[in-house]
Amino acid sequence: AASLDRSPVDLELSADGRSLISVNQGTGSVSLVNLATQQVVDELSVGEKCTHIARLGTANSFLVSSPRTGQLIRVALNAGKLKQTGTIPIGGEPLGIAVTRDARRAYVAQSALDTIAVVDLQTNKIVQQIPVGRWPRQLALSRDGRKLAIATSGDLSISIVDTAQGKMLFQEDTGGIN
Repeated sequence: AASLDRSPVDLELSADGRSLISVNQGTGSVSLVNLATQQVVDELSVGEKCTHIARLGTANSFLVSSPRTGQLIRVALNAGKLKQTGTIPIGGEPLGIAVTRDARRAYVAQSALDTIAVVDLQTNKIVQQIPVGRWPRQLALSRDGRKLAIATSGDLSISIVDTAQGKMLFQEDTGGIN
């Protein structure tokens, strides 16, 4: 039998580190992989071409970006099963996601708008949009949550945002596609 082409594009560990959740573009799903048995033990359809995943703090709750639908999809892991628990409208072809340590805010790359959406995860609303370089894709939040690094592939650069001020501090040319 032919194997299933899931084409995983991003992954995140469960809170206990015993499982990982992968985002699969080939099947429009997220898979739960038991690391001890090295087997897919559950799979949840979340829609076409989802691209990124981030865990919400220390919980077994996750956000998955869906550029095609312009949403973040909330996914929970409970008793070895994945379940969709909601959606957050974002727009602008959301890609990379970074979540604060307290899981109160998410930063989401809006690649079609050249902005970072700041999302209040209590209200599921965008509270700010921060202009950055063209085509923001990947995000990394500093441990203290004060700085956000963004790979902006349209500008071939890295942008740095001060999260307290909600503005870009600088942009550094990397001379290649990020």
